[in-house]
Amino acid sequence: MGSKFSTSPGDSVSTLSMMPPDHFELPIGNQKIELVIYKPHKYDPSQKYPILIIPDADPMLGIIKTLNFLWSEEQYAIPTILVGIPFGQTPGSIWVNRCYYFLPDSVGIINYYGNSFPVKNGGGAQEFAQFLDNQVLPTLDKEYNVDQDRVGLIGFSMGAFLPPGIS
Repeated sequence: MGSKFSTSPGDSVSTLSMMPPDHFELPIGNQKIELVIYKPHKYDPSQKYPILIIPDADPMLGIIKTLNFLWSEEQYAIPTILVGIPFGQTPGSIWVNRCYYFLPDSVGIINYYGNSFPVKNGGGAQEFAQFLDNQVLPTLDKEYNVDQDRVGLIGFSMGAFLPPGIS
């Protein structure tokens, strides 16, 4: 399959642009967590799309959205709605949230670059699963045309610790 992005002399080069992300804040525990949603750049509300939920999305969301964008355009991948779930704005809140919602048991105190952060009692994976079922998926269903038979969950870093039973 030929590339649509060829820069050989005489070839025309298409300019592509990604749609800006949508943002939603949803309650979990005593706080709100922001969802960052990237729709396919040729999003058609009448078409059903698979979704890929990416917990702990801060470092990987940019890479995944870029690959999805390029591979979809090259027809190597199906256009997918990407749902990033970052976990806080400060090192303290990120570590506390990640440890609580992704690890099945308490870990005590985390030392992060010389700063000690006490971690909640842990075991919040079930609460996170309920957050996905009761908050995230219904919001996505309401706002987008989601193909319920193609919902994925991918973890990176601590997001990969999620117990398999929550999916």
